[in-house]
Amino acid sequence: MPGRTTKPLKILVDSTLADHPAIRELGAKGHEVWEVGSTFFDADRADLILGPKCWRMTPELIKYLGAAIKAAREAKYSGHSEGDRLVSGTL
Repeated sequence: MPGRTTKPLKILVDSTLADHPAIRELGAKGHEVWEVGSTFFDADRADLILGPKCWRMTPELIKYLGAAIKAAREAKYSGHSEGDRLVSGTL
């Protein structure tokens, strides 16, 4: 993901994933990345939720994180209703 994103997402991640290099890179690209349990972020505002049991976040499949980001962007910016969200797995 070169450069800063023009379509930022609000991504909620489990605290066990917060230090993962791919997650830190998302923050550096301009996405809002929040940890579960943060008093500053409500899960209802998240565009994408990532947890340790998400299939896209297993070590073997981390390369598909970009697909989750793309799908969440499409859901957020394609004009779907406010209630539509992409949830990738469970927390």
